[in-house]
Amino acid sequence: GMCEAFKKAQELPKAGTKDGELDAKLVDMNKKLLKAMGSIPSPLLLEPAGTELLTSQSFQDAFPELNVYIKAVTQCTPATSCNVWPRNEQNGLGVSGSEKDKKSERYRDSPYPWGITDDVDSTQTGLDENLRLFYRRAFRILKAENYRCSTDILEFRIKFFANSLFMEMPEAPSVQRMVSMCTLTPYFHEDCITDDVELHNKGAEGLSKIEILRAMYPKDWKHFLERVDPQGVLYECYSREEAAKENIWHQSLVSTNTGSVEGKNLQSQAALSKIFREEMEIWASMRQQTLHRTIRGVMHYEEAQQILAWMELQEQRGYRYHLARDRNQMSFEQEKKYNWSSVPIPQDSPQSLAAFADLYNRWLDRNPKKPYALEPISQLLARLRFNYVVTAQTMGDDLTSTNRDAKTRVRGLTELLQKYPGLRVACVESCDMFWKEKKRNVKCSTLFRWDHEQKKLVRVYRVVLGLLEGPIAKRNPIIGEGKAENQNQAMVFTRGETIQAIDMNQELFLEEAYKLRNLLQEFARDQKMGIVGFREPPMLTSSNTTSWMANVSQFTFVVFETRAFHNPMRARLHYGHPDVINRYVIQTMGGMSKAGTIIHVSEDVYCGLNCLQRGYNISQVDYIQVTKGWPNDLDQLIAFFKKCGAGSGEAQGFSRDSYRIGGNLDFFRLFSLWSTWPGWQIANILVLASCYIYLYARIIIGTFINSTDPADISPASLKVVVGWDAGSWNIMDQISFGLFVFLYFKWFAMVAVEDGLWGGWRFMMEHVEHVSILQFCFTLATWVGAFDECMLFGRAKYLNNGRGINVNHKPFAHLFRMYCYTHYMPAVELLFLLAFVAFGQDMMPHNPLRTWFFWLSAISWLYLPSFYNPMGLSWNRLLEDFTEWQAWMRSQNTVLPNDSWWAWWRQNMQGRSNGKLINRVVLFTRSLRYLILSLALGTATCWNLDLPLIELLAPPFLASLCVLFTATLCLRSDHFVFTSRTGINSLNGSGVLDSIKLLGWLLCAALLIVVLTTTRLTFGQLFGATAACLILEWGVSHLICESIGSIRIGRWEVIDFTMQPLIVDVNRLAAMFVGYVILVPLLILSVTKYLLNFAEIQTKFLYNTRVATAIKTSQIELGQRVRRGDLGILRVGALERRGAHLEEYEL
Repeated sequence: GMCEAFKKAQELPKAGTKDGELDAKLVDMNKKLLKAMGSIPSPLLLEPAGTELLTSQSFQDAFPELNVYIKAVTQCTPATSCNVWPRNEQNGLGVSGSEKDKKSERYRDSPYPWGITDDVDSTQTGLDENLRLFYRRAFRILKAENYRCSTDILEFRIKFFANSLFMEMPEAPSVQRMVSMCTLTPYFHEDCITDDVELHNKGAEGLSKIEILRAMYPKDWKHFLERVDPQGVLYECYSREEAAKENIWHQSLVSTNTGSVEGKNLQSQAALSKIFREEMEIWASMRQQTLHRTIRGVMHYEEAQQILAWMELQEQRGYRYHLARDRNQMSFEQEKKYNWSSVPIPQDSPQSLAAFADLYNRWLDRNPKKPYALEPISQLLARLRFNYVVTAQTMGDDLTSTNRDAKTRVRGLTELLQKYPGLRVACVESCDMFWKEKKRNVKCSTLFRWDHEQKKLVRVYRVVLGLLEGPIAKRNPIIGEGKAENQNQAMVFTRGETIQAIDMNQELFLEEAYKLRNLLQEFARDQKMGIVGFREPPMLTSSNTTSWMANVSQFTFVVFETRAFHNPMRARLHYGHPDVINRYVIQTMGGMSKAGTIIHVSEDVYCGLNCLQRGYNISQVDYIQVTKGWPNDLDQLIAFFKKCGAGSGEAQGFSRDSYRIGGNLDFFRLFSLWSTWPGWQIANILVLASCYIYLYARIIIGTFINSTDPADISPASLKVVVGWDAGSWNIMDQISFGLFVFLYFKWFAMVAVEDGLWGGWRFMMEHVEHVSILQFCFTLATWVGAFDECMLFGRAKYLNNGRGINVNHKPFAHLFRMYCYTHYMPAVELLFLLAFVAFGQDMMPHNPLRTWFFWLSAISWLYLPSFYNPMGLSWNRLLEDFTEWQAWMRSQNTVLPNDSWWAWWRQNMQGRSNGKLINRVVLFTRSLRYLILSLALGTATCWNLDLPLIELLAPPFLASLCVLFTATLCLRSDHFVFTSRTGINSLNGSGVLDSIKLLGWLLCAALLIVVLTTTRLTFGQLFGATAACLILEWGVSHLICESIGSIRIGRWEVIDFTMQPLIVDVNRLAAMFVGYVILVPLLILSVTKYLLNFAEIQTKFLYNTRVATAIKTSQIELGQRVRRGDLGILRVGALERRGAHLEEYEL
């Protein structure tokens, strides 16, 4: 607009130097300035510093009159001043003189010398006004300092938006002709807004959420204070109130002496503090994965369409318009008035604080309406082309609930409904209705909106979902997965030609919302378009290393890999939100979300399968993006991967859609689909299975060589068998090493495309620094475990992986329950196999180049959960974990899994043994490998002994029984008696246990002495054979419980193997051995805290410097408060149990 105005200025006669006119000298120099800026490449205008650009030789040659130009602009009255009140009053935006006098009179009695809420002309018209804006903007740009982006997200947004303008995209139609769209956001029990109480609740590490957010976003917090409280008055009142909460005397003063001066001051401070807390809640919610952040971002769609529609209307009416409501529209004098930081700080008195609060509210309320928001036609056009429905499934129950979390959710949604009139909320609620003259309670799908006249929530529509017969507990019409059905129940309230579902942990930016018309034009350009997907990069700032790695892995999939799936593979599916779907097409072929339970956990992919089978196109574009938040700790990440892995297993292995695609697609398309869909899962299984097959093959071959006379093996065969793994470097080693290098080169190439070579190299070095290969190995086991369990037992279910920031320590018992069968036990088995292959087979030399990946996998599976657990290497925390874990292991409770290992183990075994016969056969066949391993170990230790079988087997078998019985006696911390049906009953006070213990110890000692004195085996041979017997005994007991479980005759249960004392103790001891393998090395590391503090090293590795410093500072402050005893109503013992160990955080 400025350039067009300048071109018109060139056609006009030379302007004089009269008052109100522009200097001809400025107009002439402006021509040279435009030519100089046009001769410089655009990247040079963005990348270098302002001084470097202005002092460059090319700019000096193109525009030598720079200094003269700046001086002329500052001395030109028409360029530095503007009319405060608009002269164009036809559109209702002008202010008459009487109104101006009223505004001035309002501040006549103000304690401040001038008004701070003067209006600004936002509709500049005419050539002179536009040229003034251009000169003013040029002057500020040329004199700007420190203009670089202060935050990473700002730089990320500006770079992408600037790059996207040069990408190929459809031409945008007018708002009146654009394709309409509706957006859905499924919402359940996640945080809508982070309230003040939750922000200030201290965690186990003595750190609150607001302190974590300040450490994560220091520049954002600084900008927040500059924007909301530039004088620091509100923040000072808030700080005083927080300090007073710890002092009971101040609280009693406010409650009793409200009439005193200090009491009035505290009340005024509380009012100002409340203002600050409300703003802080919004600021904190916008930096977490909350519904408030998502709704505020999605409503940019409506705002962008309002702006564009208003601009189109102004152009049709023949008005010159300018939307920028910034400092370029103000004169230099006005800019000083609008600088809130120049307001004098009031004195500390009730009257001045009240006046300050009044002026502050007026400052916030100045010009609340934008010019496009005052135009009813633009609002109607925007709402016709876009509407937004939040499917808050439980809001109907939350409205009547007394739960604090429910009230917080309702408050957050209500505030958003008040702020955005076009927003709607759909939910499922219970309502009473008469059916056949009987009053019945039914479920209804209800649409809510905010009525600004009645100032309350009103129901727009209510749709009865069904009158289901039977008990009340079975009348729930939600028969499928919660998230899918939550979207389905709200589909009746949607309208428009397309539909988009956005998760509640995503965010849209205003500059991207401007390109909505271009995006939806893809459907108008291709009539066979079914789904259009676009970039889904992660939110940049991560709280820890785990979150950063999760963001990176998902970034490669949703940005780069899906781009390849679209072109050239043409096999992209619907991978979830925020893809835009042809609403008319999808509603006639099964809906956006499948309604079946279990098999439709990954409900998103079926929408893409339906489009693919029916011949519709699925596209991927790169000129628009929506950021997404990913898990913030290891538990959240693993829950997400388990949900995806299990859902993929159900969809890929058991759905009819897979069968139809396999039978109807051509070979090349099917091959592409294989690599994008089930191929990933099966490739992971083959990778991990190859590790175990390789090691077991070596062990079996070594056992064959040891147990066979060398004379019976031909020399050629012996040479091949013995030396097959002795080569130092072959083609397979080169391929494996090349794939490892390619893994890191992939990151470099993908990031270098957008951030340059240096950015790609720096990103790759961050991968190396964060030891990403270990997390890759750990994630691989998670995918395989979830997929394998789903294929065997069909336990796919939706897992709520959580959205919040978590820096609290998790007990080892929790980690053991979560990772035992998927990571810990396979890792111990892999370590045993590696040790046996490396040190137990002399005739077959071991080449470490073959097994480096195996060692990395075993180490990551065993120790990564503890290493990614905050304070996981702290000596005191490890002692607490060790004590709690041992109590959990020894507990005899058979009902509560969180209180007893026995109950947790029974729950897992019953789930496995209740599967189908074919599944139990698979488990039985897998468990046979333990028998093979015990046989190989026994053969390797005793292969050269020519002894009778009874003399070879009896000593290790008896020794293993002694070990089992001794360990069982050590586990008994109470007096118990075993029964086959009810488990263990207490015998406290019976006086029987002491005699039984003494007799048991004597028998074990006598038997062990007899074995050691009579056996002809050496100690090493006896030790290896005893270990083989222990593996055999555990393998048999595990096989029986996992494959058989119990024996039934009809309805009668004859025997339950999970309640048999011998089998229970054998499996318990095996689980305890796994736990000791994990905990003992960690305890050894942590005990050296006075020499090398691994806990501090771990904290610095997990978190960035600011968050790590905040954690350590909070621990020190908490310890000092415990020492001083000034914790108020908090008990010292409770804090110590939560982990405030004082000696570990000495200054």
